[in-house]
Parts: sequence; structure tokens; C-alpha cells
Amino acid sequence: MKTYIKTTLTILISGMLFSSCEDQLNQANPNQATEDTFWKDETDFNLAFTSSSTPLKNALNGGYYGTRGVMLRIARADEVDFRNDISDVYTVNRFTNSNTNSLTQGMFYQFYNALYRTNSIMQKLEEKKEQFSTDFQNSVKGECLFIRGFYLLQLAKEFKDAPLRLTASQSPSTFPLAKSSQADIWAQAKEDLKTAASLLPITNKIGKPTQGAAYAALGKIYVYEENWQEAINVLEPLTQNP
Repeated sequence: MKTYIKTTLTILISGMLFSSCEDQLNQANPNQATEDTFWKDETDFNLAFTSSSTPLKNALNGGYYGTRGVMLRIARADEVDFRNDISDVYTVNRFTNSNTNSLTQGMFYQFYNALYRTNSIMQKLEEKKEQFSTDFQNSVKGECLFIRGFYLLQLAKEFKDAPLRLTASQSPSTFPLAKSSQADIWAQAKEDLKTAASLLPITNKIGKPTQGAAYAALGKIYVYEENWQEAINVLEPLTQNP
């Protein structure tokens, strides 16, 4: 009987100890943001927007204004030549590029990396809009539409026809997406940039887009489309104050 009681007490105490330890150890990592712990306040949305600009300057992995991104763009011009020791840039320079080129793959990836981030921000803002003021919502939306429109401008310029992703999803079933035409991508970019211009401020804040930046990108699309009069209408006012 004593043995039975001792055994029973041992099991009960062990269960209490293990249960207690498990409760203490099963906690969210405060140093790792998740969907449940992020997107709480204005600071989180501002941090997320900052991250959406990162792919533009990624130095060696396809960032549009990074080292290799600049090389890929100027390699197709007439005023510069490249040695063949940077083979991925050299094949672009010689117009013998293929879809196995790691640098062009990197640029393609960086565009969609950024589109995913801006789409995510706008989706989360829509979900939580009751928590934020109208001014803050307009500010975030204007910034996101500017950066998305800017990426779409460059995507269609560099790759012509490409998938047009306007939502963020981590579901593999949504990954396959047919290409849209260059004209359709630029049409979406123009829509984004026009809306952004209506929401962004005229005055500059460091690290933030302005109304003038949105109109400048919009005017550039009109130039590529050879729509000269619209380009003049949009760009000429930018030569004057404010």
C-alpha cells in the first residue's frame, strides 16, 4: 500500500513539474516578429515600409540601384564595355543573355520581393484600418502605391511581359500566374502613381516619397510609351516651385 501511495505521489509531482516547465518554456520569442506579434502600431508599419525599399539597393543580388543592378543596365548601352571575367554581366553586354543568368534572376526576384512587401503592408492596413487614423492610412497607402508603381515601372521596362502581382500570399496554390503585357503592367503602375500623388505631401521628409516623386515616375512611363504630350503635362510642372 505504501509503495502504491509513493508511486502515485511521484507520478503526480512529476506531472506537475513537467507541466509547469512546459508552460514556462512555451513562449513566443520576443526577438522574432511573426504575423501575430507584428503589425501592432504605426511604428511597425513604418518599419515594414522601410523594408520595401531594400531590394532597390541590394548591392550584389540584383538590387536595381545596387552594384550589379547598375552594371546590368549600363551593359546594354554603347558607352561602356565589360570584360568577360564577370560572365553574367558580359552575356548581357553581348546580348547573349539566358534565363540561367544569376544576376538577371536576382533582379527579377528583387522586384517581386518588393512587390510582396508593399502588397503585404496594404493588406494588413486594410485589415486593421479601424485602429488607425485616416491621415495615417492615407500616408501609408500613398507611400506603398508609390513604391509599388515604381517597381512595376522598372519591372516592365527590364523584362517587358511579366506576372502582375497585386496581392501578397504565402499559399503555393497562388504562385503560378500568367504573364501580363508590358502595357498592362505600365497601366497599373500609372494608376498606382496617380493615386499616390493625390495622397503624398509636396514637402520632402527624409526617406519618404513626395507628390513630385510620384509624378516624376509617372512622367517617365509616358516617355517610355512615347506619349510625349502627357509626359510634358506631368513633368513640366516639376521644373517650377513648389
